[in-house]
Amino acid sequence: MLRRRDLLGGLALAPAASAVYASTPSSIALRVFPSGSAVDFRWDVLRLALASSPEPWRSMRIEEAGAEAVTQGRTELLLQDGQADIGAFGITAQRMAHLRPIRIDLLKGLIGLRVLVVRRDDLDRFSRMTDEEILHKVRYGTHQQWADVPIMQGNGMQLELVSSAGKLYQMLATGRFEALSRGANEVFAEMRLNAELAPQLAIEPTHTLYYDYPVWYWVRRGNEPLAQALEAGLRSILRDGSFRELFLEKHKAEIDFVRKSRRRVIRLSSAALPQPVEPPDTSWWWPSTLSLNPVGKRS
Repeated sequence: MLRRRDLLGGLALAPAASAVYASTPSSIALRVFPSGSAVDFRWDVLRLALASSPEPWRSMRIEEAGAEAVTQGRTELLLQDGQADIGAFGITAQRMAHLRPIRIDLLKGLIGLRVLVVRRDDLDRFSRMTDEEILHKVRYGTHQQWADVPIMQGNGMQLELVSSAGKLYQMLATGRFEALSRGANEVFAEMRLNAELAPQLAIEPTHTLYYDYPVWYWVRRGNEPLAQALEAGLRSILRDGSFRELFLEKHKAEIDFVRKSRRRVIRLSSAALPQPVEPPDTSWWWPSTLSLNPVGKRS
C-alpha cells in the first residue's frame, strides 16, 4: 500500500507510485486545520479543487483533524511537524518563514470587509462617531493569534488581545471592550452561535472597515507535490468558473447584505502584512455603489 509520506512527505510521484495508488482500496486523508462551521467554505473549495485534479489527488478525502478550540499557533506547529497537511488562514511573518503558502486568495477579500459588533446600548454613540474616533477611540477585542492583529495595530487601533476566541462575544457583552471587528463572511454565523446574547449585542449600522486580508492554503515547507497540486487545482476551478459559482452560492446572504449596506467604509492600510502581497480581487462581490477611498478616509 502506498504510504502517506510517499504522497505528502515532499517526494515526487513516480508513474509506478501512481499505479500502486490506483490499486489501493481506500483513499488517503488530507488532514486539515482549522475546523468548524466558520471555515467550512475553505474546505468546500479544497474539495472542488481536488475533484478537478488528476489522480492521486482526486481520490483524496478531507479529514478535519482538530477541534475548533485548536489555535492557529498550534496549527502552525502541527503543519511543521507533519501532523497536519493543510492549513487555511491569513498571512503572518512567522508563517511565511516556516510554512509553504499557496498564494491564491480563498475568500476574494470578503473577510477584509469588517462589520462592527457592539452593545445595543452603545448604538447611538457609535452612530455619532467620526472615522477618526472609530479607528482610534474605540477598544476592540480580538484573538491574540489572528493574522490581522498587526494590521489593526499598524492603523493605530486600540486592541484587547485575548486567548479564547470562543469567549469574545461574551466578553463584549460584559463590557471588557467596546466592539468586535468581524469579517463579512463570519459575522452572521457567529451572531447565530451567540444568539443568547442577541438582546445585548447588535451589528453597528453606520460604519465598516476594509483592509486587504488574503487567506491562503499553507503546507509544510518542502512538500512541493502537495503545494503544486493545490495551486493547479485552484487555478483549474478559477478558469472553469466553478470557484466563482461556489463562492457566490455560499456567500449569497453576506453579499446581499453588503450590496444593501449604506455604511461608511473606512479604508485601512495593510502595510503591516509581509510584503509584497497582491490585493484580493473583490470584483465578484464588491458593489459598484460602494467606493474604496484612501486609507483612513470614508466612502
